[in-house]
Amino acid sequence: MSSEFNVELQSGRTSIVLTFDNAYSITASWGIDQDCDNVEAETYHNDFLDLFSIPNVQVTVQDSDGASVPFAKGKNHMARVTPEEFIQIAYRVSSIGKEIVDE
Repeated sequence: MSSEFNVELQSGRTSIVLTFDNAYSITASWGIDQDCDNVEAETYHNDFLDLFSIPNVQVTVQDSDGASVPFAKGKNHMARVTPEEFIQIAYRVSSIGKEIVDE
């Protein structure tokens, strides 16, 4: 599910989509039927945008053709991903196909 937008709002679900130069995408989702701690989500209202504070998210990865990249056998998403884990996964996805050089 590739998107040209960074935020997707669907009925009962919100997602942030990051697409990298290598055309891979990572999606962080929360809301109804998502594998995360929705009960602890807090909404902060603003005149232009609703902001959320959530402890973890459900993460999916899509390849350059938009197909899901599995995390494990039979698992197309990773559950209850913390902010720190999300950053680590995003970095790994952004690095696919690139040579990693330690500075």
